[in-house]
Amino acid sequence: MTELEDLRADWVERDQSLAAAIRLHAGLLRESLTEQRLEKVRRYGAMRGVDLLIWISFLAAFGMFLVRSFGDWKFFVPAAALQLWTLVMGVVTIREREALRAVDFGEPPRKVQLQLARLRLERARTVQWALLTGQLVWWIPLAIVAFKGLLGVDLYTVSAFMPTFMAINLAVGVVFIPVALLSARVIGPLLADTRFSRSLIDAITGRDLAEAQAMAKRIGSFQ
Repeated sequence: MTELEDLRADWVERDQSLAAAIRLHAGLLRESLTEQRLEKVRRYGAMRGVDLLIWISFLAAFGMFLVRSFGDWKFFVPAAALQLWTLVMGVVTIREREALRAVDFGEPPRKVQLQLARLRLERARTVQWALLTGQLVWWIPLAIVAFKGLLGVDLYTVSAFMPTFMAINLAVGVVFIPVALLSARVIGPLLADTRFSRSLIDAITGRDLAEAQAMAKRIGSFQ
């Protein structure tokens, strides 16, 4: 009886050692997998290099134009709109990408997936509003500022119809925003589950977020 109990105790000890070894091996594999994927997330992540240089260059250019045109409101106002849009979108982009980099992939996969889904939704909304508001500032206001700043041409005086043309374009752009939002609310749910729409959203929201989601999914499957 004593030999049987000793044998059982030996097997229990061996099982515990094996389980500990498996947990250690699984942990090492998970850490290796996470680090490999995180490199891609970081690579596509926070605004840096060329993106950061372009952003700062636009801010500097609009800032100098604002200083030169202060008091001449027909030029100052469109330049201020461009400056504000560029500043806000850049800050939002940096904040979103830093939030993604702060995700702890050591958390339970379900929790990580929920965090990534929330970030994905936030970025999709940011892109939506960037496109809707961008079509207001990156057409008529940009043309006014670019022609005046680069060529010294006052578009307001090019022809008698030009001010009316500008006003019509801006009015159409303003009306387009609620129409586009309503259309997206009606049609969006019908297209949300298609493979094409998912691929399109992944392309729009960025490769860093797509890589993070792929990593979370792979970790969940691994576990």
